[in-house]
Amino acid sequence: MSDLAHKLRQLRIDHNLKQRQLAEKLNVSQNAVFNWENGKRTPTPDMIKQIANHFQVSPSYLMGWDEELKKTTHFFDYLELLGYEINESPYDDKWEITIKESGQKIYISSAEMNLLESTTKENIYLRIFNYLHDEKHDQ
Repeated sequence: MSDLAHKLRQLRIDHNLKQRQLAEKLNVSQNAVFNWENGKRTPTPDMIKQIANHFQVSPSYLMGWDEELKKTTHFFDYLELLGYEINESPYDDKWEITIKESGQKIYISSAEMNLLESTTKENIYLRIFNYLHDEKHDQ
């Protein structure tokens, strides 16, 4: 069973919903929910966003990417590739980001850095998912 199928089923059960009830809330057929939960079909990217919003989780959580992102992607290395230098700031609980080209520095809190990292990774993976599912590319 895929991460999506497992997480969708678990979220539905945790919210005390039957497949029929979830289908009504999402404006899809009960058969669609059944197929998603059994890994027979994958919802469209827009539907994944709608499901995630309904259960108040991120699309990357629903797809099972959160743990994978933590293991495989070093965010600071990614920022370095984009032309930024990241250092711990001399100020408490801050990061110093330097734009290499101009030398301009900005300071952000650890909470802001975590949000920047999670949002960036989620957007990258959603773009990859959309690319693979736009019917112009083979998987």
